Amino acid sequence: MASKRKRVVLSIKTKHEIIQKLENGESAAKLAKIYGIGKATITGIKNQKCAIENYLLQADSLDVSTTRKSLMVPKNKNVDDAVFQWFLQNRDKGVPISGPILCEKALEFNEKLKGNPNFKASSGWLEKFKSRHGIRELNVSGEKLSTSNIATESLTTDLHKFLIEKGCALQNACNIDETSISCKALSQKTSASRHERTVPSCKISKDHVATLLCGNATGCHQLPVLIIGKSKKVF
Repeated sequence: MASKRKRVVLSIKTKHEIIQKLENGESAAKLAKIYGIGKATITGIKNQKCAIENYLLQADSLDVSTTRKSLMVPKNKNVDDAVFQWFLQNRDKGVPISGPILCEKALEFNEKLKGNPNFKASSGWLEKFKSRHGIRELNVSGEKLSTSNIATESLTTDLHKFLIEKGCALQNACNIDETSISCKALSQKTSASRHERTVPSCKISKDHVATLLCGNATGCHQLPVLIIGKSKKVF
C-alpha cells in the first residue's frame, strides 16, 4: 500500500512562482513532483492566477507580507482597508502607532462605515490584521522626527474632549517647556578666498543658557521668556 503524501501548504509567493513556470512551458506533472503536491493542486493554483497577481501587486506597493499562505478576504473588508490606509498615511508622517490605537481606529471606522455592530476589534482581530498587512513591532529610536510629527491626532481629540467636559476653555489651557539657547556658538559657514581649498573648523562652544517658555492653547497669551541663570560663585 502506497504511503499517504504529506500535506504541503505553499505560500502565495511560491504559488506565483509555479504560475510563472507553467507559463514558461513547465508541465504540471513535473511541478507537482518538485513541490511535493498533487496535479489537482497545480490546476487550482493556475485558476487563482488573477487573485494571486493582484495580491502581489498590492504587496509590492504597500509592503504586505508575501509569506502569507491564504487569500482569504477579511469579513469587514471596508474597515480593514480604511484602517490600513490610515496606518500608512500616519507612518509616512513618522507617527508612532501602537496596537491599542489600531483597535481604536478600527472601532471608529466601523461606526463611520456602518459595519458589523458586533465588531469588537479584539486582540485576535489585531493579530490577524497585522499578519495580513505585514505589520511588525519596532522600537522607536533616535530623534530624527520633529515633535509635530510625534503628536497624534487621537491625543489632540481626547485632550479637547477632556477640557470641554471639565468646562475649561482653550485659552485657559497652557503648556510650559524648558529649552536652552547656545549663547557663544559661532557660525559654521565663512567667506573664504579662492586660494583656500579647506577651512579648519572651530570647536563648538557648549555654553548655553536655560530658558522657560509658556503659552496658551490658542496662542493669544504668551508669558515673557524666563532665563534661568547660573548660581553665583562664592570665593
